[in-house]
Amino acid sequence: MIERFPIVLPALFALAALLLPIAVLSISAGVTHLVAPQVFFRIPALAALPKLGGFVLGIGALYHRDEAWVYDPTLLFEDGSFWNMSALQFLAARADPVGYRLGELSIGAFIGLPDPLLDTMTLGSATLVVIAGAVALTTIRGMELARVLLAIPVVVFSTAFLTVYLVSLFLWSANALNFWVFLLAAAIYQKRRYASHH
Repeated sequence: MIERFPIVLPALFALAALLLPIAVLSISAGVTHLVAPQVFFRIPALAALPKLGGFVLGIGALYHRDEAWVYDPTLLFEDGSFWNMSALQFLAARADPVGYRLGELSIGAFIGLPDPLLDTMTLGSATLVVIAGAVALTTIRGMELARVLLAIPVVVFSTAFLTVYLVSLFLWSANALNFWVFLLAAAIYQKRRYASHH
């Protein structure tokens, strides 16, 4: 039984890495539906802008955290690739939301950041969130307004985390699967193409 641990544990960690975004999405959706009133989902600006702001913040976090060569596709399948790591190493490095410094980046949008591109991305994210807040302030009143203002950061930060994690998961999976990832992509494309014609 103990001899199987070296085989079973990596598989369990890999499964955890693949299932984590589903869990985060389910929890964040549950919290958002618990906190936000129905009007939050009926107004397009409130439903979409926090997600878009979170996406931009997530891209900014990737840019801030990693060197450019990490995302070089020509290095993706090499033995020395940044993404050539075990599932446990991947989870330890990429599943920790504190490591993305999303809160610091959000504050940096208002006080300025030394990197002009990062400053532009965080400012863009903050602008989208402020617009969503302004829409809420002009269209909603009372306790519903307070609930909407609570829901907006939940959506922003969960979307930012998922953006960083899903980009990382794709690159890590591509490195692990190597050329099989292209066969898998081709199979999915063919299945979708077949389904669209029938």
